[in-house]
Amino acid sequence: MGHYDEQRERADDEALARRQAVEAANQGCGWRALSLGEYSTGCGKTWHCETGSTPDEAGNIYCFHCGKPVRDITTPEEYEAFEVAQ
Repeated sequence: MGHYDEQRERADDEALARRQAVEAANQGCGWRALSLGEYSTGCGKTWHCETGSTPDEAGNIYCFHCGKPVRDITTPEEYEAFEVAQ
């Protein structure tokens, strides 16, 4: 496999990862941690947990604002998809 083929394959893999992240972000309301206990939501709101816990630890299954299932955004691809969806 030549250098060009390796670059093309890597680009294809990265594009697939971005598409999968966008699809995953569209399946719920992505919550991105801003600081301990503070989250930016995919529907454009901010949520703050008094106890400083994660959405899972606080029992948040659905977004308080839009009603979609909460998705904790953690990977770089998910961050990128989150920013695109905003």
